[in-house]
Amino acid sequence: MTTLPDGCFDIGDDDLEDLSEGKRPYLGEDTTSYEETAHNQLLEDPKYAVFVHETQINRLIQVLDDLTKKVLDLESQLNTLEESMRFSEYSSTHNGPPEPPSGTDYGQQS
Repeated sequence: MTTLPDGCFDIGDDDLEDLSEGKRPYLGEDTTSYEETAHNQLLEDPKYAVFVHETQINRLIQVLDDLTKKVLDLESQLNTLEESMRFSEYSSTHNGPPEPPSGTDYGQQS
């Protein structure tokens, strides 16, 4: 891999083979260990730890609240659809059960 003048990386064919094998390309100095170390050091402070965990819990509550609202909305729409499909054949003039068919031999025994 080579670094272009604008600071971007040019991935060559050899690097693509490494990626297919699951290896990470070398992109310079790895700052992950510094970030993890800093985060772990801050977590030792109880105020920071409580703040971080409280923020995470509040975010989870917000996501669950949003999902609940969407599920309730879908349930309402489904109930409306079901009612319109089940009772669409009845107009406002029908006040009760449907009438039996007339002019046929239903219910008559010979």
